[in-house]
Amino acid sequence: MTTTYTVTVTRDEDVWLAEATTRDGRPVTALDFDDFDDLHTTMPEAIADMIDTDPADITIDWRYEIMGHDITEPLKAAKAASAELKRVQSKRDQALSFAITSMRDAGLSQAVIGDVVGLSKQRVSQILANHAHRRRVRDDPHQPVAG
Repeated sequence: MTTTYTVTVTRDEDVWLAEATTRDGRPVTALDFDDFDDLHTTMPEAIADMIDTDPADITIDWRYEIMGHDITEPLKAAKAASAELKRVQSKRDQALSFAITSMRDAGLSQAVIGDVVGLSKQRVSQILANHAHRRRVRDDPHQPVAG
């Protein structure tokens, strides 16, 4: 069974303060963080440790209050928009790679392809090299992957 906790994040001097409470307002734990991203990974674990459960059994209702202003909804909207942008950029990159390789297969030069898609010849060359590398790795599972 999943239990929901509210974590209210505030800014105190030069740290982020995250205070976890039960749904009825009872305090669970409070931690401070230098890095905003750290609190999102650490707080579920800290709450789970305090109540002796698995972090997967916890749902967090994040609240963000800065100097008396509740910025929860604007921040959630910005994070959702960023996630959507990443998704769309990935889709664009895949479509662009397919278009570039299709034009190359049709015999166009990298310079002409760049002109068509609005990229430099050098960027087209990088995309084609990346595509060729991914295809080699996909076709040969024993191919070492560069890190």
